Amino acid sequence: MHATYKDEWTYLYRAIDISGDIVECYFSRNRDLQAAKRFLCEALNLDSRSERIAIDAGQPTVWALCSV
Repeated sequence: MHATYKDEWTYLYRAIDISGDIVECYFSRNRDLQAAKRFLCEALNLDSRSERIAIDAGQPTVWALCSV
């Protein structure tokens, strides 16, 4: 998801658990492999009980998931 934050274009990554609660949130100026991987690793460290991961079709997110 993209958003404007303090007049800057940013990408919002967020992890939501099965209850609908936000587990982790990350803003990045870039939508690339490094940003997606950083977010995904942090989210999994916070909630390693995840049985399933749903992602958007953005290529950096797919690459990050495959590399973790």
